[in-house]
Amino acid sequence: MQFLVYGAGAVGSVLGGMLSLNHHDVCLIGRDAHVSAVNADGLRIKSTTAEYHAHPIAAVSIPSDIAVRTECAILAVKTQDLAASIDTLAAHLPAGLPVICVQNGVAAEASVAPRFPHVYGGVVRMTCSMVQPGHVSFQSGGRVVIGKHPRGTDAFARSFAGALTAAGFDAVVSRDIMADRWLKVAVNVQSVFHAVIDPRDHDTNEFHALKAGILEETRRVFKAAKIRARSCDGRDPSIDAMIEELHRPRARRTAHGVKLRNSVWQDLYLKRRSIEAEFIHGPVIALGEAHSVPTPYNRAALELVQQCHREQLGPEALRLSDVMAAIERGGGAR
Repeated sequence: MQFLVYGAGAVGSVLGGMLSLNHHDVCLIGRDAHVSAVNADGLRIKSTTAEYHAHPIAAVSIPSDIAVRTECAILAVKTQDLAASIDTLAAHLPAGLPVICVQNGVAAEASVAPRFPHVYGGVVRMTCSMVQPGHVSFQSGGRVVIGKHPRGTDAFARSFAGALTAAGFDAVVSRDIMADRWLKVAVNVQSVFHAVIDPRDHDTNEFHALKAGILEETRRVFKAAKIRARSCDGRDPSIDAMIEELHRPRARRTAHGVKLRNSVWQDLYLKRRSIEAEFIHGPVIALGEAHSVPTPYNRAALELVQQCHREQLGPEALRLSDVMAAIERGGGAR
């Protein structure tokens, strides 16, 4: 197949790079520094079990320089950059082209659908990192859930999932992709705490209780709003299972292997002009307001990461006690 990856950051480069290694034609569209590095020395991909080198692989900065015939587009830009990206894609690609949205949050597919009639959701259940141009890392055996928007499946979804499986991913087709998306939101609401809290606090029972607290709050919101948040095949942990696991006492662990940073951490570290946390916590907060469910955990998480971004504090700038105090106040750190 011929793939265009628009937004070749961490997720887009991992997917595109592994597809290229499995003999698909891939063109990455990314930032200038990343494109220059890939064109000079290929794409270096590191997983928790192996290292790969995708070379050569086409990479350009603007869609007008697309180097391969395109059968489908993987739209991997950040959610906050989605609107402009849709306009750009629509200007350079045929309207009938299948588009796979791999953003976090729940808004991407509905935003793309008015311009492209064949839209698919891709829920990426693995952490991908890119903090150096030309280099990406990910969890080996990463899981990707594919489904047709707004629900159902078809031959293309099955074909794309098959291509990902052959490239080394654990890919599966969902008939209700939004249920898988909402479950991923529940996973992602915990990401801010990993991104803003000092790692010395990460292996404490109090830190796990904090994550359980935001999951319990999110579960209450979903229940009130009648949101289906579940795995298409039962292989991804439910919200209940995640909470139960977090409440189990555990010993401290020793860090080893490839360091993988979530997207919020990368937004802060790279001092990006915007962050995507609003598109994770925002829908939960809005649903809470609509259904009279308090959301102090989600509000504090969003305000804290916005504060760290605004003041350029960088990742891991807060202690657990700062975050707990902010939740009690119902707002950001002071």
